[in-house]
Amino acid sequence: MKKILSVVLTLAMVLGMSVTTFAETSTPGTPGVTETPATGKSGDTGKITIDGFALEDGQLPSTLKISAYQVVKAVYANNETITDGKGDNNGSFSSYAAVYGESAVGAGNVIDTTPIEDPTDKTKVPEITISEDQLTAVWNHIAEDDANVDNEACNQIEVAVTADNTKTDAANGTFSVTLTGLKVGSYLIAVSGSESKIYNPIVASIYYKVNADSTGNILDEANFSILSTDSWVKVTDGPAVEKWVVGEDEETSKGNSANIKEGDKIEFAVPITPIPNYGGKHPVFNVVDTLDEGFDYNNDLKVVIPGIVSEVVEDEDGLPVATVGDKVLEEGKDYTLDVKKDDTTKKTTITVNFVVTDFGTINGTTNDYTLNQYVGERAIILYSATLNENAADNYEENVNDVSIKYTKDSNINGEDVIEEKEDKTFTYTFDINGGANGSTSIKELTSGILTKTGEETGKDIEIGNKTITDVLKDAEFTLYTVNPDTFKPTDNDKLEDHIYTNVIHPTGIIASAENGQLPIRGLAAGTTGKPAKYYLKETKAPTGYSLNAHVFEIAIEATYHEESNKVTGVEAGQLKSWKITIDGKTTNEFTVSHDGGTVKVYTNEKEENGMNTSTVPNTKIASLPSTGGIGTTIFTFGGCAIMILAAALYFISRRKSAR
Repeated sequence: MKKILSVVLTLAMVLGMSVTTFAETSTPGTPGVTETPATGKSGDTGKITIDGFALEDGQLPSTLKISAYQVVKAVYANNETITDGKGDNNGSFSSYAAVYGESAVGAGNVIDTTPIEDPTDKTKVPEITISEDQLTAVWNHIAEDDANVDNEACNQIEVAVTADNTKTDAANGTFSVTLTGLKVGSYLIAVSGSESKIYNPIVASIYYKVNADSTGNILDEANFSILSTDSWVKVTDGPAVEKWVVGEDEETSKGNSANIKEGDKIEFAVPITPIPNYGGKHPVFNVVDTLDEGFDYNNDLKVVIPGIVSEVVEDEDGLPVATVGDKVLEEGKDYTLDVKKDDTTKKTTITVNFVVTDFGTINGTTNDYTLNQYVGERAIILYSATLNENAADNYEENVNDVSIKYTKDSNINGEDVIEEKEDKTFTYTFDINGGANGSTSIKELTSGILTKTGEETGKDIEIGNKTITDVLKDAEFTLYTVNPDTFKPTDNDKLEDHIYTNVIHPTGIIASAENGQLPIRGLAAGTTGKPAKYYLKETKAPTGYSLNAHVFEIAIEATYHEESNKVTGVEAGQLKSWKITIDGKTTNEFTVSHDGGTVKVYTNEKEENGMNTSTVPNTKIASLPSTGGIGTTIFTFGGCAIMILAAALYFISRRKSAR
């Protein structure tokens, strides 16, 4: 319940910006009754002080601009327009009125200045409030055209930050700004031009209140402090973007590994925090995600706003209950999606644009920027990709980077106001015995881990400073993800379902090459203590050789850098090391060094000649040996000859008897 109430309150403040503005003049203790004469005059002005602005690099931001637009005005008896130089400047205060009428904001959005009593506390002075829809309509009208401001009696004030109107608190890294000469009323205040912060709109008021001795009215001048707890007067670092790989149990990381296998999806999450507030004519807010050529995008992108009140219903007692969940945004309405693959680089670019069109009113009839209703919340882009045959192997990384482009001041049209932040993830895949072709040094890095040998083939290879003799080609092996000798099949789980296949090994069959190597490519690694395991079994021996019945267990595990290091050039998520173990005995550990920006790989802590090798031997099929003379052969032939001769004599004797 606390979580639900927190969300509801946050929505009420962040999204609605509904605030109490000021109270109608009245005698203390007598709500709604004006017995004390109003003494306010049309020339009265006050000030608004806003505290908590952030210093930038310890200095006042010279580009910061504060604009105040009056949305509720004080009306005086002899000066209804309250415009300087018109009417009697000594007119007495009579009431409050909305600045923006029906023609500007529409019939339903004109601010109602009728004081409303608090039904829960009859002793409180009736108050005037401004609703979310009213503020939004006013802001859209202001942002639509500069002429709209000129045509309204909104007493617009634009103030640049200077030493004269600020007070600095160096210890806290903040400063305050005081706006002076403001006429009595309520103001919508916009802050723009900050290099490092986003300030959401502020609503503040200068109003008359009854003096303590009930002798007349005095001005109550607004003082605001921008705090992280003041949700509707909030300063935040301007929207940041992150990139994560989503693993098992929803764990996230910057680095991971994957199989080159159809259906083996890599889930990516791109959180954007916070959703900025825009009210100008030229908003920019888009995310560009770039996949290296080793990735295939799976066309499954969606955008969600987590923890949003999706529905409010009444419980059995008639009390409102909020349902909190993920709000899934609608493509084409809330954002546009553009996916392109570069013919030269083969990289895929995914662009999510939250400003549906380039120009126009915001959150108005053209529906350009609908995220204004989620200001201060977090948006998350979710999608998946699969590694393909172009994926880089071993310590070469498959990079997925993302950048966010936005503007802090959407009233200005220009590239100089576009900010950009970025983040990235790294995905790896590993090989055995030098990969698919062994043509480059990176693919030869693991050459010799497992080599097929025979008897007296006359072919030798050099692995580092070691010689492997009698290497044998054309032996065929099947790669499994379970041990084929101990696997127990069921009706729904067959051994053939566990043959490791991918686009490089479509049948799961690996044949030994001319140099005896078993080139296996596209293997994922596990983590320390939880390696990914594969099982290799010889299923066809070369002509003249017998099968090797042993099943070889291949275990792979990898570690990744958890933090970036500017000195060494390491980025969070990059590969730190990986280990390949054969049958739990022969281990090779590869350590990646980024020292000084130069990448080197050390095998078992050696830069060269550090490989530990394993072999898969075959023996020839030979005839049984002939020893000890002719043995029983002569007796066999002799016996056969005697039987043939006896049969011949038998038939001859019968013919003679017959005659």
